[in-house]
Amino acid sequence: MAASKEVTQVQRLERPFRPLPGPAVEDFKLCLQNIDWGVTLKGLSAEEMYNKFHNVFIGWMNIYLPMRNSRTNNFKNYHKPKGLCNWFTPQLAKMKEMVMSLFNISQATEDPRDAKNYKLAKINYKSALKQAKFHANQEFIQSSNNTCKAAWQIIKHETQPKQQQHATPDADSFNEYFISVVDEIREKIPAANTKPDELLEVQHLPSHQSFAWQPIEYSDIVKVILKLKSSKSCDIYNVSNNLVKLVCSGVNVPLTMCLNAMLKEGIFPSKLKVSKVVPIFKKGDHRSVKSYRPISLVPVFSKVFEAIIKIQVNLYFETNNLFSCSQFGFRAGMSTTDAVGGLVSGVLAGFDAGFDTCAVLCDLSKAFDCVDHDILLRKLKFYGVTGIQNSLFKSYLSYRQHNIFTNGNLSKSSEVKFGVPQGSVLGPTLFLIMVNDLEYNVSYKSVMFADDVTFFTTVNNQNERELKLRCMIDEADEWYK
Repeated sequence: MAASKEVTQVQRLERPFRPLPGPAVEDFKLCLQNIDWGVTLKGLSAEEMYNKFHNVFIGWMNIYLPMRNSRTNNFKNYHKPKGLCNWFTPQLAKMKEMVMSLFNISQATEDPRDAKNYKLAKINYKSALKQAKFHANQEFIQSSNNTCKAAWQIIKHETQPKQQQHATPDADSFNEYFISVVDEIREKIPAANTKPDELLEVQHLPSHQSFAWQPIEYSDIVKVILKLKSSKSCDIYNVSNNLVKLVCSGVNVPLTMCLNAMLKEGIFPSKLKVSKVVPIFKKGDHRSVKSYRPISLVPVFSKVFEAIIKIQVNLYFETNNLFSCSQFGFRAGMSTTDAVGGLVSGVLAGFDAGFDTCAVLCDLSKAFDCVDHDILLRKLKFYGVTGIQNSLFKSYLSYRQHNIFTNGNLSKSSEVKFGVPQGSVLGPTLFLIMVNDLEYNVSYKSVMFADDVTFFTTVNNQNERELKLRCMIDEADEWYK
């Protein structure tokens, strides 16, 4: 009987990737090493110098390591317990494709023989699935150090609700929301009675302190690159940490030249101020932009430069004891355990003295995203980061752009006018500097872990408790404005 219905194809997904590592990567690295960067970058400004390096790097990368598409079946690659082998083998994939093809043929021909072939293939396929899964689970449990835990992992995996495909907002909708939500929060902030400069004056600093850049050596760049977290995730230019680590010896010379020029001129190149933002679902309605949080991927070479800048800034602040003693966030050798310990010690000291303790816990919305750049720059100046050093941070914060990447599509660019750059290396340090004077403007003890702040004090009675709580809230509220 002639086919009377269209036979559908097994849907396949195409995922672009850059093959790493391999001979092509070595050829690419050798190509970069053979470039006379002293001649190539000679006589250029910091902006021009980085743009030249960027164009050369991207150009040769696309020649030696062009992006390829990985074709995979859409019924594969779902989450499984860590350590459990991928029991869905290529042979099973072929069997499933055969079952689907026989189903389409039986539907198209309406021939009983084709229907019988389909049913037989389906039975064999289900049996093979069951056996493959059984052997994989058995091997996973037997090879585990804790067989009971391993068994429960499998049970949890098999009984949890299966993930479904959901329609998600487009890239431009996410873009508009992520920008507008910060504007809406800032519009609700009431006018402050005290200027930021007046709040800074409460913290008395020696007038002779000043920050200056130290020259960068090739070895500094190498150390930072090799410490990058191994990751396949690509930035807006399709460059990954893994790739840069593999070609480290081919880029350390031009990157050193670029960074020294940047520090000398107080310029942060525009190409390094463009981030790719990926919306990640949190909870709620998949169709609502409010159900997603943005994950920002800054350019990899920006992370390299920022890491070296951060080292110098942190050394200056720590050596001169400029960071608040109450701040435990994003500082070397300090953790949430230290922060909790500080609070508990204060409470116990009050208890031993016969007093109760009252506290105010501050939880801010979009704290990192709402930072005012002008105020941050004035605070940097107050702490001795002036002149060309301050200019570099102004350049770093100004005219930043981001693009939203979702469903394989990239949104139009939008300017990010507020906040310390999310996903950046420098962002946390700059935020610490922004909130550094908070401790000195509230007349009570405090424990801070970045934007999480707790004020506390001892009290004798209920009336004193209410009075001090109100004072803590009012003083903190005035600073937060």
